[in-house]
Amino acid sequence: KAGWLFRDEMGSYKGAGQALGLPTSCVLESELQALILVMQHTWETVFNFGSYNWIRDVHYWQNRFTAVVFKWTPRTTNHHADVLARLNIPNNSSFQFYNYVPLFLEESYFIV
Repeated sequence: KAGWLFRDEMGSYKGAGQALGLPTSCVLESELQALILVMQHTWETVFNFGSYNWIRDVHYWQNRFTAVVFKWTPRTTNHHADVLARLNIPNNSSFQFYNYVPLFLEESYFIV
């Protein structure tokens, strides 16, 4: 499972999402798959996962955007994405997008 938040350049909340991927064999594959899920959702494509080269897919999706910044965030400051990744996805769907701050995130602590 993956969870993510969208913020603008000022840090204001622009949306959040969560998705299910395929089982992976290590943490790196899980993180790369999560990154691809976010990029595919952002590009509004259909999910289609197989035995991909995860890094190649990341570069492929990265090239579809004008600018992409990859920034490692420690778990201590990544609380909301972690909450989304652990939460059940509603209605048996493969992803969920929130264009508002969901109550369960507001309750954990306020997002500006």
